[in-house]
Amino acid sequence: MLTQIAFLASCLAAVTVVGSQDRAQAVSRGGGYESTARPWELACLNLGAILSAVTFFPWSRGYSAMSDQNWSGTARAKPACIVRPENATQLQTVVRLLRHKRVPFAVRSGGHNPAPGAASIDKGVLVDLGRLDDVVYAPGSRTVTVGAGNKWTKVYTLLHEHELTVVGGRILDVGVGGLLLGSKSLSLSTRRSVLDVESAWPRLRQRRRTRGGLAPVLDDAFSPDENQGAGGASDSAALQVVLGNGTLVRANARDNADLHWALKGGGNNFGILASPLFLCGRRRLADRLYPLSQLPALYAALAEYQAAAKPDAHANVMLQAFPMNTTLGAVLTMVYLKPEVRPAVFAPFYRIPFTVDAIKIRTYLDLLANTHIPNLPRYDWHASTFRPDGRLYASIQNMTSSPTNLDPLARLTSGTLAVGLQPMSRSGVLAGRSRGGGNALGLSSEAQTWLVLGGAWYSAAGDSPGHEAIRALGDKIADAAGPELALPYLFMNDASYDQKVIASYGPQNVARLREVQRAYDPDRLFQNLVPGGFKLG
Repeated sequence: MLTQIAFLASCLAAVTVVGSQDRAQAVSRGGGYESTARPWELACLNLGAILSAVTFFPWSRGYSAMSDQNWSGTARAKPACIVRPENATQLQTVVRLLRHKRVPFAVRSGGHNPAPGAASIDKGVLVDLGRLDDVVYAPGSRTVTVGAGNKWTKVYTLLHEHELTVVGGRILDVGVGGLLLGSKSLSLSTRRSVLDVESAWPRLRQRRRTRGGLAPVLDDAFSPDENQGAGGASDSAALQVVLGNGTLVRANARDNADLHWALKGGGNNFGILASPLFLCGRRRLADRLYPLSQLPALYAALAEYQAAAKPDAHANVMLQAFPMNTTLGAVLTMVYLKPEVRPAVFAPFYRIPFTVDAIKIRTYLDLLANTHIPNLPRYDWHASTFRPDGRLYASIQNMTSSPTNLDPLARLTSGTLAVGLQPMSRSGVLAGRSRGGGNALGLSSEAQTWLVLGGAWYSAAGDSPGHEAIRALGDKIADAAGPELALPYLFMNDASYDQKVIASYGPQNVARLREVQRAYDPDRLFQNLVPGGFKLG
């Protein structure tokens, strides 16, 4: 307690020193702002006084490169300063100061969301979590504690040495923190949902101090076979979060369970994720590349696969099509959690002619390292969800291949389109709802398909027409589905900035999310001072 009081006293003293100076004195101290420094610039000077080694101003070496680190140019901005905390304590300091000064800010884990303002900000402070990058594997419990500023490539690479992995991003340079708060990645197995969080806290034996804060370590009573027996789809067992008042809390199915529930899909409305812990397992993956001419057969095979009378709980697939890229064509990823090279469950796909055959037991890292992503500087997405239906898939294939629909993107410099379909089984939905305290997503209790449309182009001039083209195509697909097949849920990590993601969880879940917000962020810091992301309202 005395340490906390001393810390608060020093923090407020620094705020008082800079806040009591007139604007000209503040400028002379910083050496770069205009003579009428604005509130967010004064807050940056406060941060520089308290955390000088991790605060970067527009005139600092490296600032330009840091401000441009967002994956898509559509999300880049010029913050008044960038602060890069190196541990949870520094992150708490930053949040407390920004709360005291009432200054707008953004939080960036990996910066992979293309939405404007999602992970950067003009006229505000950018909190970059990139130095919260510990990855600590505990072989006794087969768990890994990950700093929220990591990108998945570092996590997968470390676990690859142990022949293990976790369910994370499908693209290696996606950040850990943002992906988790968006409800994580899609399922690798129908036997256990990625949103199924096995509570590990009752087995806590000790805690290990890392740069990211206090990380839980499980005792040896936890059996790795327990996770593998559930399909091997590991997930975050616990989350460490900095709240709007600057306190660091742990959230899991036992402690702060309501916050734990809300964080699984609630986005940046409740706090800043500092350090999650995952259960690890093994995965076996394969993929095949197909020419665009085989898209009708692939969509029909997907419908047949999903219509199986008794779905194989060890299997899942994802189909990605690149209708404007004849080199990539279509990519089918097959996941199977048993050591079988050609599982019978994938028989509908085996008979389709392919261009590249990679059906072999592969690691997750190997698969993702060889994933081909169009390398363009600006992107936008559009998400939707449907009941599985072969006729709808045929309509999607026709609409996403139609020159009329693709022409608005084709007119953009290097404009292109990606179409992804991810099946989600009923058992996966129910697992996510029942285990580990459930999640906030409000998924209907039935098999479904999550669709993402991804547009990309070269220049800022394409941002508005590209966004409209993707949205128009999404609207046409929704019309084709109609009320019989369309489902309300929108996957946050695949949604565009103007889609109503939180509302898609349903009124009951939205009401519960607001209750959690009132309990953990009563001042609505993350609602009022963090403008980016999908807001609860």
